[in-house]
Amino acid sequence: MGNFFILVLIIIGFVLFILYFNGDEFAAGTFLTKTVSSGSSSKTMKVNDSSYFYDGYGIDGEAGDLIQLSGQSTTARILSISKTTNTLTLDRSLTWTAGQGVSLVYNGTKPDLGAYEYGQPVMTRAIGYSVWLGNVIKKLSFYI
Repeated sequence: MGNFFILVLIIIGFVLFILYFNGDEFAAGTFLTKTVSSGSSSKTMKVNDSSYFYDGYGIDGEAGDLIQLSGQSTTARILSISKTTNTLTLDRSLTWTAGQGVSLVYNGTKPDLGAYEYGQPVMTRAIGYSVWLGNVIKKLSFYI
């Protein structure tokens, strides 16, 4: 494995770990789950484990995860999840084979190692809080 380093951000009560690589380790991750059976132009997909995914929980303004199948570039957004049957309901029709890998959107041939895909936005809300917290610390430092 090549060189890597870990960036740790402490943001108002929780810690965010982001693993960065500077070698060929990108696209060395695995798919989160697999399809149970094949599907042709279907908006419902049964997977081995649906607990990896988020459907927005019916909260206004929240959107479900974007998923991508192994070997395909087309993505679909999750509209709802049945945790009892491990069934994903999607916003568009996809076609897949039994045992095909399913993951969050990724670049390249398969997902990257770590919590975040290289080149994808990283928790913009948390970064906004860290900027806010940084400004508060700068302001407080004048009073010390």
